[in-house]
Amino acid sequence: MQVLDATDRDVDQIVALFKQYNFALKERKWLEWKYFRNPYGQAHSYKIVAEDRIVGTTSLLPRSFYFRGRKLTCLQSVDSLLGNEVRGQGLFRKMIESVAARTPERSGDDYFFLGFVSLPASVRALAGAGWHRLADFRLYTRFINIEPALQSLGMGVVSRKAAQAWKWMNDRLPGHSDKDIEVMEVGEFGKGMNDLFSNERVYGDRSDAFFDWRVKENPMAEIKRFALKEAEGIAGYFVCRAEGRSLEIIDCKFKMQHPRYLRSFVRYVSETDGADKIDCRILPHGECGKLFAQCGFLRRGRAGSVFVHHAAEAALPLDECHWQLSLIDSDW
Repeated sequence: MQVLDATDRDVDQIVALFKQYNFALKERKWLEWKYFRNPYGQAHSYKIVAEDRIVGTTSLLPRSFYFRGRKLTCLQSVDSLLGNEVRGQGLFRKMIESVAARTPERSGDDYFFLGFVSLPASVRALAGAGWHRLADFRLYTRFINIEPALQSLGMGVVSRKAAQAWKWMNDRLPGHSDKDIEVMEVGEFGKGMNDLFSNERVYGDRSDAFFDWRVKENPMAEIKRFALKEAEGIAGYFVCRAEGRSLEIIDCKFKMQHPRYLRSFVRYVSETDGADKIDCRILPHGECGKLFAQCGFLRRGRAGSVFVHHAAEAALPLDECHWQLSLIDSDW
């Protein structure tokens, strides 16, 4: 097996490989958006070649991160795939090690690697390659209309009455939204949101350029933006991926960690959006874990892991409480 730099001439073969395994960037326009229009620079893509055929691929996507006034280059491992004919040979770990060793952005110690994985084999490969398991995401769900969930469990007879009782409780618990907070769906925020983040935590850039690329220009999903406004201006925001009658919060931040902002958003969704439920994957020991539990979100289990590499050398903390990561930072 050889790990070689991928070129523009390899794009069609890489997309075909993704299509074959129904994985990641199955359309050329998806790859061109993610790899070539990234405002932090083009992705560094690699092909895994065996017997003169491309049997795998992986990429490193550059991002800007901040910590205590420092700007760091994050090299995010994304879209790693090995074909069936070369799986089970320990090649995934070798691929990760090879790619990390040849990265061109290195400048002093102001860089680190980041990876979001969910498959057990990927978790083992990153751990075996010496990456640090920073945290596990947890899935939280707030049911607004419980009837579809009950029907899916074969409880159609009781689902309607149970849904009415749930709505009655949902309108009253846990607490009330704040009438001084205006929630509104917006096409863009009009400014970056970096000011909402603490310099004492590691966080990814939330500039206008980031949101335009990751949200507005994203061809892979329907994504909605919501602004929270108080008398003095924007107090926070939500970014949600819409799928059917569900919303998934992929990013959110408030000027202070108070449940009234999340409650106001839940109330807005229940009254105007028509969603049956709201999902969110968060770091449970970070600043949002307790907040979601206070606002009626049910914790439902693990939903992927976060790994970092070269973080200690970059003088970054290895405690998840000092990181502000959300699903928008991953490679979904």
